[in-house]
Amino acid sequence: MIKADTPFALMLEMHAVVLGVPGLILLASAAIVALIRPWRFRPE
Repeated sequence: MIKADTPFALMLEMHAVVLGVPGLILLASAAIVALIRPWRFRPE
């Protein structure tokens, strides 16, 4: 078992945050663009 206060667990947590936050931002921005694009770039 890996204890929560071990450097290894902290390192894993940091990597999860560092990799997860940009991923969430990219997903959110992609969703926003997908929602905005249909009515913003309408050919009318």
